[in-house]
Amino acid sequence: MTGFLALEDGTVFRGQSVGSEGFAAGEAVFTTGMSGYQEAVTDPSFAEQIVCFTAPMIGNYGVAEPRSESRRVHAKAVLMRSPSRQSRLPPAAWNGRPPTRR
Repeated sequence: MTGFLALEDGTVFRGQSVGSEGFAAGEAVFTTGMSGYQEAVTDPSFAEQIVCFTAPMIGNYGVAEPRSESRRVHAKAVLMRSPSRQSRLPPAAWNGRPPTRR
């Protein structure tokens, strides 16, 4: 499915949507961590924001309850360069599981 990121200045980026269908609006913010994607999207400080990961691949070690910062996802949306193929396979971490789509 095709997804779009439209910025306030009129710039539009086209990409592939890999998550749930829908529309999200919010402040775009960046995180430069090379790991910690689960922690970032469940961190309440990212509430109502669209989180853009600068790391090249997201999803390669699955998700695990102990790594969450809270009980739910707080980010409005997530932007990434490349979702890991690993997210469709058994997780690489010993305590991980493939992410679920909301």
